[in-house]
Amino acid sequence: MLRGGQFGAAPALLGLLLAISVATVPAFRTLTNATTVLAQASLGMLIAVGASYVLVAGHIDLSVGSVVALASVAFGVTIQAGLHPAFAVIAALLIASVIGSLSGLLAIGLRVPAFVATLATMGIARGVALLLSGGRSIPIGPHIPISSAWVGDDSIPLAIFVAIGIAFAADFVLMRTRVGVHIRATGSSRQSAARNGIAVSSLSVISFVIGAIFSACTGLFITLRLLSAQPIYGAMYELEAITAAVIGGVSLTGGRGRPIGAAAGALSVAIVRNVLTLLNIEYQIQLIAIGFLLIVGHLFIQRQSEAL
Repeated sequence: MLRGGQFGAAPALLGLLLAISVATVPAFRTLTNATTVLAQASLGMLIAVGASYVLVAGHIDLSVGSVVALASVAFGVTIQAGLHPAFAVIAALLIASVIGSLSGLLAIGLRVPAFVATLATMGIARGVALLLSGGRSIPIGPHIPISSAWVGDDSIPLAIFVAIGIAFAADFVLMRTRVGVHIRATGSSRQSAARNGIAVSSLSVISFVIGAIFSACTGLFITLRLLSAQPIYGAMYELEAITAAVIGGVSLTGGRGRPIGAAAGALSVAIVRNVLTLLNIEYQIQLIAIGFLLIVGHLFIQRQSEAL
């Protein structure tokens, strides 16, 4: 059974944001704007769900935005080379997995702090994306058909249903399967997990790979939506991903949180960004608002932990 307390500040925040936005911002109530919010939320959901796995395992990943860009470029370059789109998707997922594995091996194998390890892979991934693309955008429109249902021009985009389905599947794996239980145990206490025969090192690396794969999927979603691969995609996505996860009840100290909560947090972030955009609030101020959301989400989880 789902309990509201498992999802941090997300349920209350979503209700409050929707009530205020509907009441005070007329443009928010349009179907076109609802489509925009859902399309943006679908991107945030994927990357936040990936971040939740890394955080629950007791780590942090700052490379997610750069992996978004690298996966997008890998997809675009492969498409332009004349290969089938399926191979382009595989290429994007593989190169993301390599970055995730590298982050995990640095953090676990060489015992480099995850903050430092993923800061390094953030630079590596972004640099490779710029090299592969020559620093330019790669149009994919002429090479692959994209339906308006996916892009979301005239209706609710298919991407949001895909993202929600993936979030529920990821939640089931983390909460109901042996691997998921072991990842949560690893994040709660590596020492206790190891004493109980759990392969904590392998599971930690796996969590980084999972996070990178979800980042790659986000890059593919953006590329398909905009019909262009870009080495600049994903800027500041690490802030949004971690904020969404924390709002949704994922603890920064590991062992606690659910992907569904992270997805709900991503919807909250998308609504905030959308309303501020409708009010012509500058991008810099939007980043400040997201920073405050991260603080609120963390304090909420902290209060919940103290109450237990």
